[in-house]
Amino acid sequence: MYGVPIVRLRRWCATGKLRCERDGDDWLIAISEASQIIELAAEYATGRGPIRGLAVPVPAVPPDLATTVAARLGLTTSAVTLTPLALDGVDYVVAVWKGDVERDGGLPALQELAVELDGELLDGELSGD
Repeated sequence: MYGVPIVRLRRWCATGKLRCERDGDDWLIAISEASQIIELAAEYATGRGPIRGLAVPVPAVPPDLATTVAARLGLTTSAVTLTPLALDGVDYVVAVWKGDVERDGGLPALQELAVELDGELLDGELSGD
């Protein structure tokens, strides 16, 4: 209906970006969330907001994920941390880093990697050290 893949809608529900309710294994999204879906889809398409991580479904995680992410961002491998995460019943490995990704530098390469690995770029603010 909005041109957004179901898996992305589920992730937005699971992470609280959309107000949704559980219905068994599915999510119910109120029609009142339509404007939020449109806004999130536009942000995702344009890459607005600081990109802070890459979530990759466990079956697609390469053994050198941290090295690959660091190389695409122009960082040292030690600047990228991997952590497990489960969202909506799916296991992921999330590569995270501190600092902004240069939109005209590392971001296009990172977006390509996300597509290659069926991953999801994560935005937001980091807390703590």
